[in-house]
Amino acid sequence: MLTPHDLQYFDGLETVGVQPPGVLTTTDVPGALRTRPSVREAAPSDGVVLAADAVWHLPSTALAVQPAPGARIIDAAATVWTVLRSERDTLGTRWKCWTRNLSLALGLEHVIQIERATWTKGASGAPVATWNLSRAGVKARIQPIESTHELREHQRLERVTHRVYLAEALLLDESDRLVHDGAIYNVRGYASPERIDEPTVIFAERVPWPWS
Repeated sequence: MLTPHDLQYFDGLETVGVQPPGVLTTTDVPGALRTRPSVREAAPSDGVVLAADAVWHLPSTALAVQPAPGARIIDAAATVWTVLRSERDTLGTRWKCWTRNLSLALGLEHVIQIERATWTKGASGAPVATWNLSRAGVKARIQPIESTHELREHQRLERVTHRVYLAEALLLDESDRLVHDGAIYNVRGYASPERIDEPTVIFAERVPWPWS
């Protein structure tokens, strides 16, 4: 049960959005209370890899269903907190949720958009892709892992494979592509995280560009 002494460790009340695991529908929950996040270095990395944890108290009157592990709490600043575990607290009037900010913890410094292809047949009968926005504003970290060069039509092209870390569990395939700062990355595969506090890993190849 919360006491006046406990409240000195909390930020003010705010309205948050709550999304169940794998669901994009958001429930607005007013009167949420969050402890001030604890930020520490999760691994020797000169401060790049951090762990950011906070405890949220959500009124059960506004959220009838207990937040499951992997649920997302989106605060007023649009920061996403992933629920690690939760329980009833304060005489059953609140859900107490232990959460982690994966974007900060994983150093997700890039913001990408995801596009999905709609396929039609061109004049020659070959499939032609029309790309449509699927998700915008996704936090990610794009890390090159392999680079090769090839000669095509008298041009030298660089082909780079990347490992892309996402805080969200998204199922992508070769009908998807990632876009960041004008660069296009074709999805070649993905690895689902084994734990909810680990990232989804996408393997993507940047569209080749001339190299001299």
